[in-house]
Amino acid sequence: MNLSYQFTKPSAENTQIWWKSVLSNKLSRINIAKLIYFLTENENLIKQPPDATSSSDSAPDISPSPRTQTYGLKPSRGSIPRILINPSTSI
Repeated sequence: MNLSYQFTKPSAENTQIWWKSVLSNKLSRINIAKLIYFLTENENLIKQPPDATSSSDSAPDISPSPRTQTYGLKPSRGSIPRILINPSTSI
């Protein structure tokens, strides 16, 4: 059986180059921060309690977080941070 190229582990050199590229890109850093924020704020949606079974009758607690979602960004003069506006999609 042949191993698909998509599932092969990248070399250490390529992984290091990829991380350097991702971390030097400002939009990538913002997206990583958003992902980490989402995962920490919605941990209850991802993890199952230890006593949970595969068929649970109770509804999960999906109450909103009392904190505002800033993703570590400070808003600029407008209501939308300039960092989140993609210049190629603006009119």
